Amino acid sequence: MVDKTSPKRYLFISLMGYKAASGYLGGLVYKDLFLQEGHHVKFCSMNFPALDSRIVHPTWFLKLLYYFGFRLLLVLIQRIGEFIHKYYLVALSKRYDVVCLLKIQSESFVRMLKAHTDTRVVLFFGDAIWLTSPDFSGVVKRVDAVATDNEYTASYVNQFNSSCHIINDYPQLDEFDKHRGQVKKSDDGSLVLGWIGSPDTAYNLYEIWAPLERLFSQHPNLHLRLVGSGTDPRLIPRFERVRFSILPFYSHSEMIDEILRMDIGLFPLQNIERSRVRGILKACVYMSGGAVVVASPIGQVAHLIKDGVNGMLAGGSDEWEQKLELLVSDERRRRNIADEALRTIRANFTKKQCYDKLMVALDGQNYAFQDGLLSAEQGRPVETVMNQGQP
Repeated sequence: MVDKTSPKRYLFISLMGYKAASGYLGGLVYKDLFLQEGHHVKFCSMNFPALDSRIVHPTWFLKLLYYFGFRLLLVLIQRIGEFIHKYYLVALSKRYDVVCLLKIQSESFVRMLKAHTDTRVVLFFGDAIWLTSPDFSGVVKRVDAVATDNEYTASYVNQFNSSCHIINDYPQLDEFDKHRGQVKKSDDGSLVLGWIGSPDTAYNLYEIWAPLERLFSQHPNLHLRLVGSGTDPRLIPRFERVRFSILPFYSHSEMIDEILRMDIGLFPLQNIERSRVRGILKACVYMSGGAVVVASPIGQVAHLIKDGVNGMLAGGSDEWEQKLELLVSDERRRRNIADEALRTIRANFTKKQCYDKLMVALDGQNYAFQDGLLSAEQGRPVETVMNQGQP
């Protein structure tokens, strides 16, 4: 339990809106807990997700209008709207005690917030944004605190901001529990190996292309399910013997159902900086849904998974094939590991536990936790500096 504080006003501003995982899991998923504790909370988007989607994925009618130059006009309207919207968000922020920025990369916007409000500003991000946004260090420097989901990104933050908190995204355990009795795994002897991600992370599938080909050639009952890999076939390996199907994009409810149908959850990662900053959310949602995780020992997941106990770690092509073979051939082993994985989630990643850690970052206070999961020392800013060349 967290020590009670007086009610506050929290404003969450998401870069991509609240249908995106970063917006939903970064704040909206905790709305009921904010309200239960008497806080006022509001969720806004930095941009216009619906308009962005129409520009990138136009309908046939818009494509026809694009032919006559309408796209430039639409983009211009979008830019003007976002410019005005920034001033609205700054004015709105004055009415709140804390503003949480979810993946915001605009240094100019943060400058505006700090210049025109006395509000505490907290940045929440979890990817290697600095690789594609050279000005991102300016954002990190100017906010009051940063929350991130792993030690590797914390080591980057600590170069520019001494107030950094490591928290975990909530793996939606309560939603899995609601659907657990309604969605069943196959009982016809077939096994589903599943991968969930996005078009931006589908390149990691190349890490296990060869092991999957060899495994599928030996086991005709296997099926590979790719969830969120998008519609561009060039992003995924050109499988030969692997039998697979794709759900290009997914909603939160579809993600729950898809994972509950998986027997094994795949979490391959390339040993590069973009992968080393990955947190443990993907592994946690597999574990919450009863799918046995097989993961590359890259980044934070190597600290979560106890090999052969609550998941499997596979460090190379041969090891991926060996670990998958063990799971495919042994139903009892799969069941035991899946059960232990779910116990791990129930003990450490409940909604309240994740919410309490988020509140540490938002309020900048050292809360006292009775369950021992977050000690006073862990509630303080992270001081660990890691070697950025190591996983």
